[in-house]
Amino acid sequence: MEQNRPLIAAPVKSNPIQQSLISLDNPNVVITALKVSDDNQALIVRLRSLSNKTEKITLRYPATQPKSVFICTPGETPLQKSTGTVEMPQYGTVSLWMVFQ
Repeated sequence: MEQNRPLIAAPVKSNPIQQSLISLDNPNVVITALKVSDDNQALIVRLRSLSNKTEKITLRYPATQPKSVFICTPGETPLQKSTGTVEMPQYGTVSLWMVFQ
């Protein structure tokens, strides 16, 4: 993974983030991308499993609770409402559509 997405370090005077927007409870799953949806209506979060077995994660929101969360297609079409727990296929990816106030 580090060959495709190398770490980029940048100096800062202080930490501009007081609390994380999203946290995961499983070290075998990482957030690989956060972006605004193509229609500017939501935040797209892409999750990737680094495990050779099915993993479950629980999403937590330390900074602010989203209004709604949907599992979506890679093309950003919402499919089903998320209950806060996501099942990750082995070495798979899941995209989430999140709307914050």
